[in-house]
Amino acid sequence: MNSISSRLPTSIGSQSHLVTLDLSNNTVLGPLPTSIEHLSHLQTLNLLLNSISSQLPTSIRNLSHLQTLDLSYNSISDPLLTSLGKLSHLETLHLPNNSISGPLPTSIGNLSHLQTLYLSYNKISSPLPRWVGNLPNLESCLSNNLISSGYLSFACRPWTFPLTQSPVHFQHQ
Repeated sequence: MNSISSRLPTSIGSQSHLVTLDLSNNTVLGPLPTSIEHLSHLQTLNLLLNSISSQLPTSIRNLSHLQTLDLSYNSISDPLLTSLGKLSHLETLHLPNNSISGPLPTSIGNLSHLQTLYLSYNKISSPLPRWVGNLPNLESCLSNNLISSGYLSFACRPWTFPLTQSPVHFQHQ
């Protein structure tokens, strides 16, 4: 912990050769600056355990080399951006314990390298989409979300049932 307690400056975008940005376990405040799109070599963005709020900026789609995005335990709200589906090298997406709502965007199904998708303890709703079954290496955790107006509560684990036939609907037990 570095005890950083401020917003990320817009000048962060001038660090175009930055490969890893790890400011986890601080008090980074507010939304991510749109200038983050200029971090063209960034492979890891870890802002776990901060006070990031608001939506993810749409400019995040320009981080074409991003492999790991961890914004767990923040205050990110609103639906997941469909622009996350443009992060073609993304392997790890961790966004648990935020205030994300709405359905999982179908564009995430385009992330052929995605291995871990942790979205627990949000307000994600709708049926589990078909594209989940098209990502063979996906280990997923969607526990404690609202799925098909039921409450999804199961342990994080790799999928062990076929998902390619139709959407899976979970109901409260």
